[in-house]
Amino acid sequence: QPAMAALPFLAAMSTATPTASTWAASRVLAPLARANIEDARRLVKKLEKEPLTTRELATLFAHYQRSNRTIRDRIIENPALFLKARERQEEKIEACNINEGPEGKWFRDINIICHMLRRSIKAVNAIIHPGLDKDPLLWAKQAKKLTLDLIEEIERRNHDNPITERSDPGDESNRSQVA
Repeated sequence: QPAMAALPFLAAMSTATPTASTWAASRVLAPLARANIEDARRLVKKLEKEPLTTRELATLFAHYQRSNRTIRDRIIENPALFLKARERQEEKIEACNINEGPEGKWFRDINIICHMLRRSIKAVNAIIHPGLDKDPLLWAKQAKKLTLDLIEEIERRNHDNPITERSDPGDESNRSQVA
């Protein structure tokens, strides 16, 4: 039903928004109209006054799809402002990544891995059952092997180039850095 209700809108949209590319119309505006015709109408009205590039529309729609109702309303209400705010956010993240260097990225990655391992440990009881088509023990052994390889590489590098100051992941002062 919602898709059928969107058909007249989609037909009118093709002539009303000549600034939207065929790709944007079919990949952004049409799916939006099928899902929420009112938001699609509001967005088309905004695009008539402030056109966006196809890339900007794709970015906008990707964020719209994973946002809650409040954020969706803000996106539709002022697409250009949303895109500017998003760009500033990305610039801040990029600046932080440059500032932290590869070391910061490495520690963030290890932190994520630790969180994932903890989550996997908690899920073991839920995933082990007779009909399981994969052997979790083989996967866990692969993770163990990779972990031991990592430890070995770090120990080898530390032997070649010792680090004088070390932090212990168990220290309270490092809780924000370590998973």
